[in-house]
Amino acid sequence: RLNEVEFSDTLLDVGYTFNEKFTAIHISTDVRFNLPTSKFSTLQTRLLTVAPGVSLSRNFEFGQSSLNIGYAGRIGYRFNRFTTGANESPSIANCGDARSTSCAEFITTGQRNTQFDLFHGGSVAYNPIKVVQVAASFTWGHYWLYPLADVSNQFAGSQGLANAVDTNRRDITVFSLSASWQFTKPLGLSLSSYTFSPQLGVDGLRLFPLFNRNTVVALDLSIDIEASIAALL
Repeated sequence: RLNEVEFSDTLLDVGYTFNEKFTAIHISTDVRFNLPTSKFSTLQTRLLTVAPGVSLSRNFEFGQSSLNIGYAGRIGYRFNRFTTGANESPSIANCGDARSTSCAEFITTGQRNTQFDLFHGGSVAYNPIKVVQVAASFTWGHYWLYPLADVSNQFAGSQGLANAVDTNRRDITVFSLSASWQFTKPLGLSLSSYTFSPQLGVDGLRLFPLFNRNTVVALDLSIDIEASIAALL
């Protein structure tokens, strides 16, 4: 609906972080509980997602400069009521034939839900000076769908069908690149690009994972509330 406010999923993280004293590697472990409060998760009949994760990072100091290198991974299991999304009737009464292309947005296609997923990737952040940072990250995402149901041999033979090859894995890549400048304590400015894309485009060819038609470029102005109040006092 026009001007509708939609909720995202609700995340609860429980974790622990510590520094390994011999290598100075920062280690963070947590378990994320994802509560399905979004419309999309409700459509997928999601009950709960449990996703443990771990991240490793190491900071290097070079006088006034610093470099941080990290790698993180998270695997999630999704508890769903059904192996496919909710199958509802068209929500517009005079839509007519539900198979019509004009009604396609109001019905589901029977696409299988994700059973579990894995995200992992590296990141790097460089501060030439304390108030300037250039950062980049690259993440691989893998989704494993529920397996296809077998077609009985008797039915398949009579209909001239065969069991489909179960390509039940879907892959995506996520790339981000940003440059930020904290020009005063209360105010910061950043320019960033974010590319969330499948590995294959609509033409069946592999997409360039760093910048493609899915790339979003943003210019952000950030305000540190605590620093702003301190500057006024």
